[in-house]
Order: sequence, then C-alpha cells, then structure tokens
Amino acid sequence: MKNIIRQLVESGVRESDDASGRRSIIFSNYIALIFCMVNIPLFLAIPQNRTFSELDNAIISLSIFVLPILLNRLSLTGVSKLYLCWVPPLLVTWIMVSGMMSASTVPVSTYYGLRIYLVAMGCIPYLLLDRKHLAMFILGVVPALFILTFFDYCLRLLGVPIESLGQGMTPMRSFIAYAVVGGSCFALRYVVDSTDLKNQKLIIELEQKNKIIQDQAESEVSQLNQQLRLNLDALTKREEVLKKSQGIAKVGSWELDLDSMKTYWSDQVYDIFGVHKDFDLNSPMLTRTLFNESGQVIENALQELIATGKTYDFTLKARTPLGYVKWVRVFGFPLYTGDKMTGVSGIVHDVTFFKESEERARANAKNYQSLFEQASDAIVVNDFNGNIIDANSAMTKLIGYPKAELLKMKIVDIQDQVEIAKRPIDMSRLSMGEQIFVARVLKRKDNELVHVEVNAKMIGENKIMGIV
Repeated sequence: MKNIIRQLVESGVRESDDASGRRSIIFSNYIALIFCMVNIPLFLAIPQNRTFSELDNAIISLSIFVLPILLNRLSLTGVSKLYLCWVPPLLVTWIMVSGMMSASTVPVSTYYGLRIYLVAMGCIPYLLLDRKHLAMFILGVVPALFILTFFDYCLRLLGVPIESLGQGMTPMRSFIAYAVVGGSCFALRYVVDSTDLKNQKLIIELEQKNKIIQDQAESEVSQLNQQLRLNLDALTKREEVLKKSQGIAKVGSWELDLDSMKTYWSDQVYDIFGVHKDFDLNSPMLTRTLFNESGQVIENALQELIATGKTYDFTLKARTPLGYVKWVRVFGFPLYTGDKMTGVSGIVHDVTFFKESEERARANAKNYQSLFEQASDAIVVNDFNGNIIDANSAMTKLIGYPKAELLKMKIVDIQDQVEIAKRPIDMSRLSMGEQIFVARVLKRKDNELVHVEVNAKMIGENKIMGIV
C-alpha cells in the first residue's frame, strides 16, 4: 500500500526538475489524493448518500480528482495545477448551489458551510503556484476569490432561498479567514522557496568547488603520472631496486600482522637486503642473519614496540647474503584499528651512500687537518673582521704565540702597527675573490719584527687563508 501511494504522489516527477518543481508536483498529487479520499467518508458517513445514484456521483468525483495525477504523469504539470485551483471550488459550489436551489428552505449552516469550503480550497494556488509566474498565479487565485467576493450576489441572482442571507459580518469574516489561510500558505511557500534557493546556491557552490578540486586532483594526478612515466623510462636502465622504488630511491616498507604474526616486505626491501622473494621472513633468525650482533637491538626494540607502542629509529650496518655491506635506517611504529594495536609497520631506507659520504667527508677533513698542521709554510686563517680562526704549528713557531693565545687575537695584533697605518689590509679585494701577494712585517710575541711575504685568498664564505 505504501509503495502504491508513493508511486501516486511521485507521478510525473522527473530528475531534471529542480527541488521547487518536484515539490509542487508532489503537492498537487497529494492534494488530488486528499480530494479523492474525502469522497469516501462523505459517502459512508452520510446516510442520504448511501444510494446507487450517490455511488455513481462518488465514482465520478473520484475520476475528476484522479485526473490531475494523470496530467502530471503526462508532464502537463501546469494544466494539473490550474485544474486543482479551478475544479474543486467550482465543482463544490455547483453541487451545493444545485442542492440549495432544489430545496424549499436552506439553513444558514449550508450557506456558511459553502464559504468554509471556499476558504479551505482558496489555499491551493498559494501552495502550488510559483509567485514568479504572476499571470498563472493570478489565474489560479481567481475562482475561489471571485466566488467569495460575489457570493451573496450570485446566490440572490440564482434565487437561493437562504435565511438571513448576507447579514452581519459574515462576508468580512470570510475574507479575513481567506486572507489568513492564503497568506499563511503564501508565507510558507515563500520560506520554502527561499530555503530551496539558498540550498541550490550552496549546492552549486559545492559542485563548483568539487569541480575545482577534481580538476586540480586530475591535473596533479596527470602530472604525477607523467612524472612516473618519465621515472619508469629512466629506471628501466638502472638496477631493479631503482625500478621498483618508483622514484623514491632505496626506500621500502615492512609490516607485521599481530594476529597472524606474519611479516610482509615491499619489493624495495627485498632489493635493499639483496634477497629473493622466497626468503623466509618469519624466521626467528631473520634479524641476526641481516644485522649480525646488531640484530638483538632490532629484536628488543620490536618487542618493546609491540608491548608499549613505542616507536624506534636505528641506523645499523647490514650484510647481504652476497656479502655486500650496507648501512640501513630502520623505522618502526604501531598500527591501530580504533584503540587496538593490530600491527606494526615501518620503513627501511638504504643510507649507504650518505654514510659513505660522511665517512669520506670525515676522512677529507682529517687529511686536510693533517696537511694543514704538517705544512712547512706558516698558515693562518681569519675572518673578514680580522679575527684569527686557525693557525698551524709553523705559524705559532714563526710568531712566537701559543695557538690557544693566538686564536684570541686579531690579524692586526701580530703586525707592525706603523706599517699597518701606512698600508692597511684591503679586505674588499679579498671579498671579491682576488688573490693578494704582498710583503708584510710581523711582530712576534718578543716584539722582534719578522719580514715575510703573504699569499692571501678568500676560502669559503667568510674566511681568508694566508700562507706566510
């Protein structure tokens, strides 16, 4: 039964209609069904109506009020709305006036009852018709309003014998009731339409934002796909580890499922450790095999991670089954489903290149320091403010100051002040990258003057090295 009623009230509704259009069609179907349903209790409740002739009238009334639903079904929604605005008041007026004319005396209650029917039916155009279509709105309002306006005149013209016709404030009360009912329905329709308009604007804005987001996402995905294709073309010429890392060189992921206690590696991890994919990841000796004695550190950290959720980050030396020594950085962190830890995961990063670079840099620094100290020429390093930053052993012997004391001095402190006044150091030439070769007179700690030649040049951003 519910499905039948739903199909009836949604008859004629199309997906292309806006919210206001769909609602007005549904309203018109509901009103038509209400008129149909009203005929049933009228036929059953009033004893005079329980005749075959009145049954025919009831069937005719049902047919008349089903017609708007059929019109909506045929997409004649405008005709259906005007039909509901015109037919009910005219039909009820015609039926009741016909009864009045055939009676010798008509009670005043019948006269009032017809006015009540007209006031009730006068709300239909305010619910169904759009105020923007003014001509159609006025056309829908005309029947009930016209009959109410010329109600007494029409009945007198037809010779209806009603007691106390038109006396008192009844016409005024009718108009007030009509204004209240119609105005309320109009206000309701206005509020609903305004809300629909705001909702429609919000929907349009949301669609526009979604379109912008989608376009941006598609653009980003397209750029990423293009970059990925370029990376894949380059990776085909390199090792398998670079090919499967998808542009993120030497980085892989791993995961441990706490329910099954099974470990999973990405392809990149297999490549980093140089093992085949049939390698037993659930072996209790896994970490010992890869990290030797450092494997115990990983095992302890993993157990603590499972027990407490504490993450870990280690950089360890690993040895592949083929004998290659690598430095890897291993991260581990918990995975939660709700409040429950369901697994642990992590990242493995091959940092061999960076580690070897650090070692080379450390070795180069050590070699530089060794050459610096063992140089037979005196060497001094200062900044552009003249502060002495470093000096080798040959320089300390030449000038007679211990290195610790020398590093607290300025370059002008170890030069003859008379000469400095005559020929100050030209830092601007040095800051331009120019190499200066000049004769100078140095003043030792014991005040002895030493004549030297200085080859000075800028090194780094704020350093000057002088070979004396």
